[in-house]
Amino acid sequence: MQGQPRLIACAAAAMLAVAFWAGSSASRGAEQITDNAVSIGAHNLDGMMRSWSAAFGRIHPGASIDIRSVPLSSEGLEALIDGRAQLAPLAREAFPSEMRAFTAKFGYPPLLVCVASGSYATKSNTHAIAVYVNASNPLARLTMAQLDAIYSTTRRRGYPEDITRWGQLGLSGDWADRPIHLYGMLRRREKTGDPPGIVNFMLQEALAGGEFKPAVREIVDTERTDALDGIVAAVANDPAGIGYSGFRNARDGAKTLALGNDAAGPFFAGTLDDVLRRDYPLSRKIFVAVNRKPGTPMDPLVQEFLRFVLSREGQEIVAADSSGYLPLPAQLAEEGRTQLR
Repeated sequence: MQGQPRLIACAAAAMLAVAFWAGSSASRGAEQITDNAVSIGAHNLDGMMRSWSAAFGRIHPGASIDIRSVPLSSEGLEALIDGRAQLAPLAREAFPSEMRAFTAKFGYPPLLVCVASGSYATKSNTHAIAVYVNASNPLARLTMAQLDAIYSTTRRRGYPEDITRWGQLGLSGDWADRPIHLYGMLRRREKTGDPPGIVNFMLQEALAGGEFKPAVREIVDTERTDALDGIVAAVANDPAGIGYSGFRNARDGAKTLALGNDAAGPFFAGTLDDVLRRDYPLSRKIFVAVNRKPGTPMDPLVQEFLRFVLSREGQEIVAADSSGYLPLPAQLAEEGRTQLR
């Protein structure tokens, strides 16, 4: 995997050339901003935040963004609630408990502005999620509704029945009556009651806000291996197993499934290009949270800074960053700019 960072950087640069050929550029003729703001958020995003701040400062020399790093995204949202920060970069999707805490204080949720895509196959940094089955399993693909019906008690994606056996997914012969064995991460952290970031993403995206089945066999970090490696290892050793993990956690004995939003397809294997273009359903996003009451003007510095982040120049910084985060497709960047109006 030594060449992977270079491969990702080259592919991200190519993505920019295609997706941002007509994208918005940072405005240098706009009224100068002369103010300062504080950003408190996850340390994973420090590199991009500092690069964005420095480039923004060259356009608006009288403005400054004070970047303060904390270990956890939750600390940034706490600072936003307390008024100690105007920007809260999140290295994961917000927890429902965090949204409730913010709304309880202000009467409205924080504005979550998507500023980059998650990474592809890095060790951390909000990577895309792969669905693994044993290499002997003839299944090649799943719809998101099927994945939900396999893992959840709630089936909020609308699949008509609970899926517990491989035959329900079209497999025949010895596979038809074979029960599906579910593997996943620890569902809730004992200290906070919140799920790990990946579990939170699966709950929100794959399960559409639903709940995991109690039958999911939880794999936890150990001194010798992390949970994501453990999940793939369990699936590799269990012909009836299915689990979710990262693409970098691939190993012999297990394979990934292509995913589609519905039975008509298309289905995407989760290649780098699929994730860059956000065609792959379990691609992730990076957000900056801000406190903006609906229907009211946004703080001018925060607004102009985020406009820069979502410009071509801002997304070039994402593509060049060593973290592995990926630039946004033009359409998604435009949706973000619309949020700022």
